[in-house]
Amino acid sequence: MRIFVPLFAVVILFSCKRDAPASTPLPTIAIVVTGPATSVASDSAFTVSHVSSEGGDAVTARGVCWSTVMNPDTTVSHTLNGSGPGIFTSKLTGL
Repeated sequence: MRIFVPLFAVVILFSCKRDAPASTPLPTIAIVVTGPATSVASDSAFTVSHVSSEGGDAVTARGVCWSTVMNPDTTVSHTLNGSGPGIFTSKLTGL
C-alpha cells in the first residue's frame, strides 16, 4: 500500500495537461498562376491566368496589371476579368 499511494500521485501528476494557449489561425491567400505572354505584338499581348484557390476570402476582382517599371499596381494599366476562381484571359494593351 505504501508504494501504491506515491505511484498513484505520480501518475496523476504527469497525466494532467495544461490547456494549450489559443492560437490564431494563419491567414490564407489566394493562389493565382499567370502563364507567359502569348500573341505578342508591338503594342499588345495576351496572358492566361488561373485562380485555383480563393484562400480564406472571396476573390472579388481578378485581372493583370503591367508597367514599364518594376512592381506595377492597379493605378496604372490593368485589366478587369471578373471575380472568383477559374481561368481568365487578359489582353494587355498600350505596350
